[in-house]
Amino acid sequence: RCFSELVPNAGVGFARLLPGAEIKPHFATEPRIAVHLGLVTPPGAEMMVADETITWTAGEAVVFDDTYFHSVRHLGAEPRFVLLAWMCHPCDAVWRQGNGDEWLRENPLPAWCESEG
Repeated sequence: RCFSELVPNAGVGFARLLPGAEIKPHFATEPRIAVHLGLVTPPGAEMMVADETITWTAGEAVVFDDTYFHSVRHLGAEPRFVLLAWMCHPCDAVWRQGNGDEWLRENPLPAWCESEG
């Protein structure tokens, strides 16, 4: 099955960041989670999420709330490649209502999501 069938309201793709590139601070306007899986992760590439600096490691995932301001810059010498995935934040009440009881029965949410509305 396709990713889009397994995870509704989600996306996946590859991202290349060339040496010297910079992505200005931005944020998602809808509650969603972003996942960056490091593929080729040379030194010098970093991401700022809120006030935290993050670097990628090949084979490891970085997961963050996409509604926080984040930016990327690459001061290294080789391109950086990551696999990107994003999905609606499971604690978002609007997202939960739109996915129906059947999906929620098959994919139970953590108890702490229930208290966040």
